[in-house]
Amino acid sequence: MGKRKLATALAAGCAATVACPAASGAAAPPAACWLLKSEPHDYSIAQESLAVDRTTTWDGVRSTAARARLRAMRVGERCLFYHSSCKQIGVAGEALVRRTAYPDPADGEWLVVDIEFAEDWGEVVSLSTLKEHREGALKGLALFTNPRLSVQPVSPEHYEFILSLRGRCVSQEQAA
Repeated sequence: MGKRKLATALAAGCAATVACPAASGAAAPPAACWLLKSEPHDYSIAQESLAVDRTTTWDGVRSTAARARLRAMRVGERCLFYHSSCKQIGVAGEALVRRTAYPDPADGEWLVVDIEFAEDWGEVVSLSTLKEHREGALKGLALFTNPRLSVQPVSPEHYEFILSLRGRCVSQEQAA
């Protein structure tokens, strides 16, 4: 994923706990939560990136499947911020969708969304920890069925389970 540029700066942070939007009535869309993958050396949730910027444009997505996911995102939906291609692969924090999909200024054929910082967990719920639950509570998680996709849907149940794994993980570095 390409370097994301600051879209807007927020004067105040957002609440760390925002529920996934619930479906209400036949015309409402189903509840949606997301997993966004980024290489932390390119853009991370930590203090040098999203935590400082507060809001950024999620750009550089060049997959038709991921583009469809971006199109489906709605303001306020929760996103797990996943670090990939690094030493500690896994979920590192949370963001919120701040603005729905609009044409990528670099290439109007593609879409971008704006996301807002919610929380840097200060730890990573590792991919190996997530995989321990792939046949149980995380069965069917898109991360296991389509791991290369940079924008993935996450059910509210999977999202809440991943949240419950915080604080129960010891990184391989800490264990050594």
